[in-house]
Amino acid sequence: MARRRLHQIGLTDPMHRRLAGMLGSPRSGLFLVAGPPRSGRTTTLNAILFGIDAYRYHPPTGIRPLTDVAVIEGLDDARRAEDALRRVHAGQRVYATSQACHASQAVDLLRQFGWPPGDLSGNLLGVTCQRLGDAICPVCREPLAEGAAEAAWRFADYLPGLLIDEVDPGTFWEARGCARCRNLGMTGRLGVFELSEFAPAETTAGKGKTAPGVLPLADPAAPLLTDCWRKVRAGRLSCREGLRLMAEIRDAGRLGAV
Repeated sequence: MARRRLHQIGLTDPMHRRLAGMLGSPRSGLFLVAGPPRSGRTTTLNAILFGIDAYRYHPPTGIRPLTDVAVIEGLDDARRAEDALRRVHAGQRVYATSQACHASQAVDLLRQFGWPPGDLSGNLLGVTCQRLGDAICPVCREPLAEGAAEAAWRFADYLPGLLIDEVDPGTFWEARGCARCRNLGMTGRLGVFELSEFAPAETTAGKGKTAPGVLPLADPAAPLLTDCWRKVRAGRLSCREGLRLMAEIRDAGRLGAV
């Protein structure tokens, strides 16, 4: 299977630009690709590494290319977390995968594995967390014939800020199946993402000050749920698949709470 590039894994355009900008930064530090098993972490990590190669050989004007890169697959124990920290202190950019369910949990796990607050705020570059869904077939998709109003209410259960009256009934799609998709109604897999970028924090009087981005969200699942809703509205996920993914995201967040 051909390696996917960043623009092919399902990132929205703003998220793609942010991540590409992070890859072009000369900062050393740790970047985590998080998500439960079979969520597409390895595909995303490979796409990131492909992007690093592009910046290495064709860096933007005025940007020093990063040449010292390390990869750790499965940063899910104290030993590997210590190895990552040692490499970061040596000036390396470390890319690692984690089974954390969301960005806040990824940060909490690093803390449990022994990363000091000063390193969390100064050497954690960012976290992307993801899930995989079935991309709806663009050839045979059609507006949901019945139940659009009920579907809007079901999505609102996951998105408290969703205004039902503003939801266009044509937002929801299903696919009947065709020759293009072999009557499956879907064509491949589509990522749903959260991307958190952490800026280095200032320190005062020897005390590490935690960067704002490290603080846990009131609802850690909210960024993933919001991206899933975007892809339902854009007609990239079916109504049924969107609801399935949202239930999976919410359930994983509850089970994986730390």
